[in-house]
Amino acid sequence: ATVFALGIMPYITASIVLSLLVPVIPSLEKLQKSGAEGQRKITEYTRYGTIGLCFFQAIGTAYYLQGQGPEIVPNPGFMFIALCVVTFTAGTAFIMWLGEQITEHGVGNGISLIIMAGIISNLYPSMASYLEGFDRDAWQTLLTFVGAWAVAVVAVEVLVEERIALEERV
Repeated sequence: ATVFALGIMPYITASIVLSLLVPVIPSLEKLQKSGAEGQRKITEYTRYGTIGLCFFQAIGTAYYLQGQGPEIVPNPGFMFIALCVVTFTAGTAFIMWLGEQITEHGVGNGISLIIMAGIISNLYPSMASYLEGFDRDAWQTLLTFVGAWAVAVVAVEVLVEERIALEERV
């Protein structure tokens, strides 16, 4: 387990839960419609929800690690669980802060970039292990399929954008 064992998922989960609660709870809906100040308050609630989720997920992860035996956790107990909760929560809070800093400095949506970086970092090892047993013809077939799929997606996107631009002019 690492400091970033929980990753950014507690933040994503808290964000989704809050998005689902906004239409249900009138005070949250009013807050969302109150402009920038309301959005800041909702973002603050999302952060608090993230920390709460981290607490419970870290406890679960710590118990799971303890169950793996003394080779993994030589000194199980309350202190190990407390250390996991503090460490995992701090790791997720740091990733959340980093994502907000990326967004604030205009690089892009920080949380999305962090998620994309995680996906890309696992892409090559995943594809390599998956394609390990393929022969040369299978590789060519796969690359042709992926290339054709990419061209088709770009073509559809261009058509949709052109149609939207045409409708806006009319």
